[in-house]
Amino acid sequence: MLFTSLECAFNDIFGSMPHVTIQMYPGRDDALKAKAAQSVTEALVKSLGISKETLSVSVEDVPQAEWGAKVLAYREGGNKKLFVSKGDVL
Repeated sequence: MLFTSLECAFNDIFGSMPHVTIQMYPGRDDALKAKAAQSVTEALVKSLGISKETLSVSVEDVPQAEWGAKVLAYREGGNKKLFVSKGDVL
């Protein structure tokens, strides 16, 4: 319990970590986006061994015409590494 309290205090000061952004084409409703965000949260809690209070998840709608410039061009590089593409682990 103390660890969770310390995590929450850390997050109050520095913000949630990790943060996940889900980028997708527009058209899905907020209920479906919330369900996806919850599924991602549950998976990260399990796989990283962290509490859900340390996580934040956002969803960004990106129009198909802008996908290449806004998503594909920035999937990897800098501190980012692509681990899954088209459902396959790289």
